[in-house]
Amino acid sequence: MSRLRLLGIAFLASGALTACDSGADLADGEIQSIETVSVVDSSGVVGDRYRALGPDGIAFTPEASVSAKGARVALAPLYNVAAPAGTHATHLALDGDKVTGSYLVPGNPFGGGYDLIDPGAPGQSSAFTASYLDLAGVYHRDDDLFLSGSLDLTHPETQSLRFESLAVFARVDTRRNKTKMVELGSDFVMDVVYPESGNDFFAVTGYDGGLYRIQRSSLNARLIGMATDLRSVVVAGDDADDLLVLDGAGNVRPASIRSGIGEPVHTVRPFLHGAIAKMHASGGRVYVPNGNEGFDVLDASGAFLTYFKSGAVKSVATSGDLVAVANADDGVLMARWTTGEDGKPALERLGRLDFGDAQVNHVLIHGSTVYVAAGASGVYAVQVSF
Repeated sequence: MSRLRLLGIAFLASGALTACDSGADLADGEIQSIETVSVVDSSGVVGDRYRALGPDGIAFTPEASVSAKGARVALAPLYNVAAPAGTHATHLALDGDKVTGSYLVPGNPFGGGYDLIDPGAPGQSSAFTASYLDLAGVYHRDDDLFLSGSLDLTHPETQSLRFESLAVFARVDTRRNKTKMVELGSDFVMDVVYPESGNDFFAVTGYDGGLYRIQRSSLNARLIGMATDLRSVVVAGDDADDLLVLDGAGNVRPASIRSGIGEPVHTVRPFLHGAIAKMHASGGRVYVPNGNEGFDVLDASGAFLTYFKSGAVKSVATSGDLVAVANADDGVLMARWTTGEDGKPALERLGRLDFGDAQVNHVLIHGSTVYVAAGASGVYAVQVSF
């Protein structure tokens, strides 16, 4: 039996498949206004607070413009799956309404894990954690689980792999308990994009700044190009080869399989050493974090469209005209594309989902459901309609 297969079995069946306790059952929670105090968020916006019934205390603070219209926000907490002990939820992936959460262990450069969450019974979810695996992201499709991150090559579980690089990309067949893994020639993976169509993944790695194309079926990895300190990659256009990459200096660059990485076409504020700066692309628009106050919106070529003040941006997600922004300590900002007074597309602030002391790291939307990776508080699913 190959070492890779042994590692795959360890991923899925090694005593680490421990039941992950869910939070309180909020499926029957009702939403009603129980206080009308003025609340000021980090962007200086004042609104009335509406709080969901239930011990988790998820709240929604509508913007003044929405409140003035008499709009009522329907908010239904669906579930909260607690993070495995000692870990923080950092990334999410969706396959329909099936959620995969990724976790890191604060203070441990190689501690991490993942959780396959059953939306029908989230309390029965199981989580794998390890002291030799640092996950930068997950993706789940059918029976395949894709993991990207870094391995501790000094750990007994990994020494026999004979890898020279810490950065790895793996496919786990969850039905057959088999794993295949490829090294990406760097210290760690910063970001991976998983196109909805096509057979390729694209990954950017660490300070050497490699952009890799990874074939889904074979897991063959090819270095497309290099640029210093790459942080994020997105498929920006209709063609799966129309890429944009973001580096630590704040430069947005075009990239493709045919021509590699090009010169900067747009620049935002530089990012802190090692900080995650994740772009998002949807509907011909690319959302790029820009400092601690908001994000830029570009078109598929990287040309500037608009700037949106939202507070510190961890990630952005979209569903149709609805936009959700993970704002770290400030929860999730909800916004909507509309038509401005000048007839051009504009973003209207709707309000903010408040998760108390939780650190919101990643957000995704499927239909009207917002999925949130909330640090030590685990993973939330909240249904929101405006």
